[in-house]
Amino acid sequence: MHNFALVSRLFNQSYSFFWSEYDGRRGALEIISITHKWIQEYLPVTVERLNLWSDNCSAQNKNWLFFFFVGWLIYTNRCSMIDLTFLLKGHSFMRPDGVFGRINTAAKDCNIELPHEWFAPMMQSGTIPNAVAPADFIEFIPLLRGLFTIRRYDETGVRTDKITTYAWYRFLKNDAGEVVMMVRKEIQENIPWQTLNIQKKRGLIHHEVETLDRPYCVQNENSWEHVRREIQLEKQWDLYDLAQEFLSDEAKQFYFKPTQNRPTQHHEEIIEADDEITDENDNTEDLHDLFDSE
Repeated sequence: MHNFALVSRLFNQSYSFFWSEYDGRRGALEIISITHKWIQEYLPVTVERLNLWSDNCSAQNKNWLFFFFVGWLIYTNRCSMIDLTFLLKGHSFMRPDGVFGRINTAAKDCNIELPHEWFAPMMQSGTIPNAVAPADFIEFIPLLRGLFTIRRYDETGVRTDKITTYAWYRFLKNDAGEVVMMVRKEIQENIPWQTLNIQKKRGLIHHEVETLDRPYCVQNENSWEHVRREIQLEKQWDLYDLAQEFLSDEAKQFYFKPTQNRPTQHHEEIIEADDEITDENDNTEDLHDLFDSE
């Protein structure tokens, strides 16, 4: 089960968006789609300036794809200015971490076997639960690729460092009405901005989200039909074995028997790592191949 939490200072309210591994990954496209869903459903249209604070996960929210999504929000006049601020690595404990802790505490007294059973502990913990449907995940790349390009130099001709090394990003329109991204190395007002004009001179004007594909669905007339995502075969068998021993008959139907034979066991060295930055969770592909670079 994946859970993405947002906390609004304006409303002093937390929101949890959760989905199963059968319904989607947890890479940049998923995080962008959920952020878009939160903005559409919860952020008042009267809010013109948005400040987003986050950790430094490059596979999810600190990459060109997410930056271009924020630029698209400026391009479509959803907001007039958006700041992205990334906390110092190793010191990124935020209010969403507290949300996760409260949910886990509330879940201790619950027998949770299926995704929808997370609603109760989430509500008990004070967060607003949102079950993410596969059709909520949107393929934003074609839209963003038509509008924006990766810039290597700022407006003064100075080459920028690797884009993920900055701590503060600001998005707005310049005097010519073009979307620009301003960056600072540190979260300090006295440091000068570097400005990058990320909008293409002749970009795609059409920006209707409804026309974009859904990576985990196929279009069936006027609706989207979910195609259950294939997770790793080893994990499928682990979930199936767990269901047979501990879970109810209803849950056993959800964690169905894999269609392929059980994989052969190999004795290999096990190396522990942070699973949030593994290739499996990064479905953004190589952005330098997906987007133009100048």
